[in-house]
Amino acid sequence: MRGEDALARREIRKKLVVLFVWAAAFAFVEAAVVVYLRKIYYPGGFAFPLKPKMLESILEVEIAREAATMIMLAAATWLADTRPWVRFGYFMAAFGTWDIFYCIWLWTVLGWPPSVFTLDVLFLIPIIWVGPVWSPVIVSFGLIGCGAAVVYRTDGFDRWGSSL
Repeated sequence: MRGEDALARREIRKKLVVLFVWAAAFAFVEAAVVVYLRKIYYPGGFAFPLKPKMLESILEVEIAREAATMIMLAAATWLADTRPWVRFGYFMAAFGTWDIFYCIWLWTVLGWPPSVFTLDVLFLIPIIWVGPVWSPVIVSFGLIGCGAAVVYRTDGFDRWGSSL
């Protein structure tokens, strides 16, 4: 029985690592799009207030891109398991990883944000959310931890990895 538990824990870890790597890579793709948009619409550097003409011209496409991002995250995590709660746990962990790495890639490529207190557009669905960069990062760490906990607990392991 103990060998089966160890095997199950390794399988969970493997799935989480693969999803983390996928989410970090996908975050780079998303960050690259933002790099291009900022170079085009904010050649002097991104700052608030947002440019209304830019928003009018691409807002619908950007909302659709965000929806597609959620669909891609959901599809990747759907493949990880067949049980709804476990899928949801993997989704939370992948979403959190994606969001943190999105910020990391923007900072790596653009040197932006200059501070975790810098305001940014956090999300566009269902409305434009604006806030300091630290807020989604903290939420994302919580999502990763809660998502991993849901996956492990749903598989019958307590927080220390021993069988319940």
